[in-house]
Amino acid sequence: MFWDSPVKSLEKQALEPILALEEMRETNFSKEEILVEVVNRLKGIPKYASLFQAAFPEPDPINADNIGKSIATFERLNNCQCGLINI
Repeated sequence: MFWDSPVKSLEKQALEPILALEEMRETNFSKEEILVEVVNRLKGIPKYASLFQAAFPEPDPINADNIGKSIATFERLNNCQCGLINI
């Protein structure tokens, strides 16, 4: 988590690098557009579509909230020294 607490959960923090101009967003997309672009790109990758459907059995499993949950879960598992998940 950030020391200055701009976000209140690991799930929200996981999305911050995607939203940040200086990290992943760059100048091609606005802050409002970038998550839509990431969602659309992930939906276009069959492996991710099946993994998200398995993890989130709902009508539209690839969305910003579930991306945040996925990254946060990966970070928690990686941090607990349980070993990486082979996907």
